Amino acid sequence: MLTWATGRSTDFRASSAASSAGFTLVELLVVVAIVGIITAGAVLSLGLAGEDRRLVREAERLARTLEHASSTAILRGVRVALEFYPEGYRGSYRQAGKWIDFAQDNDYLRPHEIDLSLNLIVASASGTGERLQRFEFDPEGTADPVEITLYQDDTDARANLSLSALAQVSIDYQGSVDVQASAGR
Repeated sequence: MLTWATGRSTDFRASSAASSAGFTLVELLVVVAIVGIITAGAVLSLGLAGEDRRLVREAERLARTLEHASSTAILRGVRVALEFYPEGYRGSYRQAGKWIDFAQDNDYLRPHEIDLSLNLIVASASGTGERLQRFEFDPEGTADPVEITLYQDDTDARANLSLSALAQVSIDYQGSVDVQASAGR
């Protein structure tokens, strides 16, 4: 048997047996495709849960804000208002005949901007469908019933908040909102 100067054998049967010990290009491509599909699925599912998470987090914060506004009206013995604008909402209270915004140290009633991907509709629950920019809690902590809807344009996910006359808040999620997955994050 002949040997090259590099020390390789000229017996091609021996070299082909040694090269079959690795992976073929097709096998490598299949593994890369499987890993890519699994990664894409994980990224997409996390992205959808992120949308739910923002909606649930904002709805729960708004519910706590409504409850806090009612409690603040009772504790201070003043009228407390929530004002809504396209980017968010803020609280104020009536003192000496004028409305005063809450300071930055009041977590729930200070100005709050909602996530830009969310939309907010505030309406009277009296059945008129009238949209509101502002509603008030009296010093007893009660308010006119209000319906608040948070939604995203690109999904069917919605959070409907109902405020009763006794300032009790309930949240009803509709559409593809996964409340358990969102709460666990």
